[in-house]
Amino acid sequence: MFRTEKTQRLVAMGIPESLRGELWITLSDASSELESHQGYYSKLVQTSMGQSSLATEEIERDLHRSLPAHPAFQNPTGIAALRRVLTTYAHRNPKIGYCQSMNILASVLLLYAKEEEAFWLLVVVCERMLPDYFNRRVIGAQVDQSVFEELIRERLPELAEHVPDLSALSVRLPVLVPHHLPQRAALPQRRLRGRLLLLSRHQSHLPAGPGGSGSQHGASCPPV
Repeated sequence: MFRTEKTQRLVAMGIPESLRGELWITLSDASSELESHQGYYSKLVQTSMGQSSLATEEIERDLHRSLPAHPAFQNPTGIAALRRVLTTYAHRNPKIGYCQSMNILASVLLLYAKEEEAFWLLVVVCERMLPDYFNRRVIGAQVDQSVFEELIRERLPELAEHVPDLSALSVRLPVLVPHHLPQRAALPQRRLRGRLLLLSRHQSHLPAGPGGSGSQHGASCPPV
């Protein structure tokens, strides 16, 4: 219903901030999960909270690292909501439990959606949209990282020379992805193109590297 060329173009142009929560829920089909599982989240919260596991220990360590500069997570209310969403998901899906960057994704979802809606958005992203990103082996993330590094060498050779360890860029850039999720138009090719565009635009601001001054070119990135 929503996977039309027009919808993909509109989403790629950017969803207005005031509409993100509503459209994310609709376009991801998280609304169907919410409607067909009335009361599920509240019951799961009651069951999961207070239990101790490796997942809950990891969650507690990451709670205050999740968008710490944002006012929403500088108070007990925001932290408690994030704790409930992550802990409840770990309880729902023990095969995945909790894995790296899930806290960042959940934090962004909570900025634009109510707590229960954020939970179902997290479910859809982790289990349907990007299942290979959110598991213990993170195969999808590793594959994308390798492809991304090769694309940097090919399309942005000056940057590749400036930053010998490209994995440093690959590791940091994925935290930007949740700001554009969930959208079914966010295909791997587009995600990689977006990261290349960010690097292309900002490479002139890089500090001088061992080989000399930073790149002075901010040209648009060639199509991927």
